[in-house]
Amino acid sequence: MGRTKWYETLEEMQVDLGSYLELYNTKRPHRGRNMNGRTHYAVFNAGIPKKTKPATKSGEREVRKLTA
Repeated sequence: MGRTKWYETLEEMQVDLGSYLELYNTKRPHRGRNMNGRTHYAVFNAGIPKKTKPATKSGEREVRKLTA
């Protein structure tokens, strides 16, 4: 088989690489173990815990210390 496209510049190659990575990571379902047809991007986002605000008593103001 072999290459089907030859690049004259690094910029041409970078454009195609960017398109491929976008497709591979965000649109193409993965068939690997424990992926269950999800995309790499979906699995990555599911693994990041959501930030939650700490519970405060009603009427209590949040006080933050500034550090230098």
